[in-house]
Amino acid sequence: MPRPPTDSDNRVVALLERYGRNEITLEALLGAGPALKAACVERAEHLIHAERYDDAAQILNGLCHLEPNNATYWAWRGWLGTQQSQPDGAIECYRRAVELEPSVNVYRARLIEAQLAAGRLDDAAAELKTLLDRDPKCADPATAWARQLARSAAHRLGVR
Repeated sequence: MPRPPTDSDNRVVALLERYGRNEITLEALLGAGPALKAACVERAEHLIHAERYDDAAQILNGLCHLEPNNATYWAWRGWLGTQQSQPDGAIECYRRAVELEPSVNVYRARLIEAQLAAGRLDDAAAELKTLLDRDPKCADPATAWARQLARSAAHRLGVR
């Protein structure tokens, strides 16, 4: 059961609606501080789950525009692309997240997932090699997940 909306949720929704009606700029919307930015990401996640992709894209595109060096925002845009069955867009966003924070294995694992979905097996294999070189024992759950994705793809393709 979803939690009831909080005052903060209602404030975010109201601000986003004002932004959607072009009553305030995205800069003004996000100028309220880091807590509101985090609330915007949460709102985008909610919109993605509700399959309101255009609304989520508006928020995430704005965040990436305002803070182009924030890997988290790029990863969220990648996840949006994955949910929309747009692996090429997801790949571009996840690649940017990996460039910005190469030590975050989950970004690389998500990139591998998108590459496999797009049929870019050589690219996925290269990323998986990089991931396994850094974490050969799969201590990070993201590494183990990426390895399992690759195994499943190989199995589907009849590759051993």
